[in-house]
Amino acid sequence: MTEIRMDGGYIHKIARVGQGPGDYTQIDFFDIDIKKKQIVLTDLMSYWVMRYDLDGKFLFKQKIPVWCYGVSILPNSGIVLYADFRNNSEKLAQEYNLIYLDSTMNYKKAYFPYNSKDFNQEIKPPASIGGQFFALDEFLNFTFPGGNTVYQITEDSLINRYQFNFGNDILPIENPTNPSQFTEQLRRKYNGFLTSVMENEEVLFFTMQTNIDLPLRFGYTVYYSKKSRNMLSAYLFMIEKFNINFPRTCYGSWIVSVMESYSLIEWKEKYPKEQIPFAGSYTKARLDLAEELTVDDNPVLMFVKFKDF
Repeated sequence: MTEIRMDGGYIHKIARVGQGPGDYTQIDFFDIDIKKKQIVLTDLMSYWVMRYDLDGKFLFKQKIPVWCYGVSILPNSGIVLYADFRNNSEKLAQEYNLIYLDSTMNYKKAYFPYNSKDFNQEIKPPASIGGQFFALDEFLNFTFPGGNTVYQITEDSLINRYQFNFGNDILPIENPTNPSQFTEQLRRKYNGFLTSVMENEEVLFFTMQTNIDLPLRFGYTVYYSKKSRNMLSAYLFMIEKFNINFPRTCYGSWIVSVMESYSLIEWKEKYPKEQIPFAGSYTKARLDLAEELTVDDNPVLMFVKFKDF
């Protein structure tokens, strides 16, 4: 049983933009190496992976040896990369989209071969919003943007955990050996993951690209119950007129979304005062919270839990 603690507070920050030891140009990915008890930050502007202790003290950094889009921590404290069809032909005799590196950043194994010369920038698949990796109970998982399969990454293999049926218009992304077919599929609408997949103790959830005409470029948000194997899908999921379609992470059985402080303040100022007495409990709680905020405050975390479905 996972212990759930709903309290929390500020600990410290790592904020050192520059070129010196422990500095970074930008932060693209954040991880915790549970085994080594280290904070791991990735800077894809300078292509460094940097490690700090849990108090924020800089330990060391390692150069990423190939071009990539996604970076995460392997169960053995190595690194796994998602190349996103980038041109690594000068670095690798055979290019791969999923590359395992050991703790010294040497190549260990790889999956999903491709040839970048066949897939130029015009026909490269769109990058997923949020990245390609997610962790649950110390297990690392991977999804292709535009794909339909959730894989579990282990030290020795790649396990197919879930495969969603989006119909016949799935993008052939795992091994696109036919560039013309791949190009044709990209240039029209297709079904597949649009945002990164996330998972908590009870559900998997993501937003999917769809060939159904919708007023915005975003598709349907999907929630899959691991217990019942039922799915909920909708263009918008709302709580008292507040959109919860874009959660950021999970915690136990909770889904965690982010509300920007300035957005809450603007919403409160526009909310009709004559409707406040008739507002629901959630709306009143948001109004009270917005009253306490300033535009300089950190974003507010919202915890949501689905009933059984």
